[in-house]
Amino acid sequence: NIALNSMASSPMGEYFISYFDYSEGYDDMKYALITEEGQFSKLSFDHYFYDYEYSCDGRLFAYGYETQGHGIYEIDAKRQKVNLLFSSENLIQTLDVVEDHVIAISDKEIFFYDYKNEMVIETPEAIQDFINEQGEVVRDICSGEKGAFYILSDKGLYRYVMGGNIVEQLIDGYSCKMANPAY
Repeated sequence: NIALNSMASSPMGEYFISYFDYSEGYDDMKYALITEEGQFSKLSFDHYFYDYEYSCDGRLFAYGYETQGHGIYEIDAKRQKVNLLFSSENLIQTLDVVEDHVIAISDKEIFFYDYKNEMVIETPEAIQDFINEQGEVVRDICSGEKGAFYILSDKGLYRYVMGGNIVEQLIDGYSCKMANPAY
């Protein structure tokens, strides 16, 4: 009766999970923290979170919503506290942590949040131009080697290095299954 919705693992070996327990109802998202020792603790939040990412220093970030709207949050799972970092009028579709930045993408914009300095920073022009040119939903982003991250869209796989002036295409989506909506 349990359906795992999403999960993130920390560098310290903790797991933050969201799940549905169908024996308790169909609409309520449940959350839990599993320590590196295997201790399972149920958590309670007044928010609905979609996806989670840990930073290299063990901070947990998520995108989700509450009555006030969509946003990026930092979650302190052990204390069961949530801090809204910034909000968006548009539904955020994916996020990742690259170095000291939480990067979040909606269908219309991309956000760079410097979590060490606690501020949204200006989106690099190359990335904003890339998002504007896509005209389609970005499917996922993933941190890579130092300062780089990868972007997957229907049009292909791309790579950007923080501070750079270009977004390079690595794989053309039309030459593989990425452009096929059945995959």
